[in-house]
Amino acid sequence: MVKDRQKNGSVRRSRVTGFPSPADDFLESRLDLNELLVEHPAATFFMRADEANADLAIEREDILIVDRSLEAVSGSLVVAVSEGELCLHRLSLGKSDVESLEVWGVVRTVIHSFVGFCG
Repeated sequence: MVKDRQKNGSVRRSRVTGFPSPADDFLESRLDLNELLVEHPAATFFMRADEANADLAIEREDILIVDRSLEAVSGSLVVAVSEGELCLHRLSLGKSDVESLEVWGVVRTVIHSFVGFCG
């Protein structure tokens, strides 16, 4: 596309020159992770796991996307307050210890990097 400029530098009009690229049919916009992974921006928080938890498939330094507006249901991975500290917990309704658990938010997504991962 060529843009003709007037003397003062403003664009007067545009015209297409040459042949269109066959790849133009396959162009996509950039991926926006906020758009893809954050449903409720005002209630969503990004957190890093400070330790691995094999039972929950969480590795140290994984990024947790936590949504405080979601209702936790049985089986949800949640960030909970336990003895004044935040911890990860797989919610299992019906257990007696669930009553003492204060759910802070529901983990919506986990971002796990494989770079530098040694197991």
